[in-house]
Amino acid sequence: CFKDRAIEKEILNLQVFCHNQGCTWSGPLRELEEKHRTTCEQKPLRCPFNVVGCTEMVPSHKVHEHNQASMQQHLYCVLQSLQGLVKQAGVSSEGPVLAQTIGRDKGRGPKSDGDKEPWRDRAEEELKVKVQTFENIVTVLNREVGETLNAVLAQERSLKEQEAVTAQLKSKVTFKLLDQSERRQHVVSAFKPDVNSASFRKPAQPMNVASGCPEFLTLAQLRANWRGFVADEVMFIKVIVEP
Repeated sequence: CFKDRAIEKEILNLQVFCHNQGCTWSGPLRELEEKHRTTCEQKPLRCPFNVVGCTEMVPSHKVHEHNQASMQQHLYCVLQSLQGLVKQAGVSSEGPVLAQTIGRDKGRGPKSDGDKEPWRDRAEEELKVKVQTFENIVTVLNREVGETLNAVLAQERSLKEQEAVTAQLKSKVTFKLLDQSERRQHVVSAFKPDVNSASFRKPAQPMNVASGCPEFLTLAQLRANWRGFVADEVMFIKVIVEP
């Protein structure tokens, strides 16, 4: 678009920033024009249900979230638009009115193609297009409802599983290293898990702090009674979880 290629190159290499609210991207103008303008996650888009009255402008990465949050509003918009279409088509829920209309049409006899009014043809075409649009919208709504229901059910299952695991973590845990010799001097240590401790949660960092019984048995104690704790190259550790 520039006659001077040197000027064009210089301008396209200028550092610019994205004007979309919430976007922190910055880079050369060339990249903005060629890629970022169409891929920006903060780019405002019209709601897919704008054809039925939703006026929201939503960032591209939040369209699905908006559809789920505004599902009731979208259904109301679809209902209002369908009622408008029915009214526009002249369809009445009262039987006598429709019967009178049909009777008048029958009394006039069949019409030739030349007798059709142009505005009626246009209205029929527009009505067909709108009906197809609403069919697509209803399909999208059904899919959104199904996905939302599946997500809710999955979240409920996850919460129940988490509650079950948390309930088990509240029980007292006892470790017992069995002495297999005649002395039966078992080493016993117990602790009660703290569900609020970071050690009993999903690690948020590469290094997770150990807890429980870090000094259950020292190496010196193990070597001192090695023959008692290890017999036939087998060691037994009994774990007891109170109900």
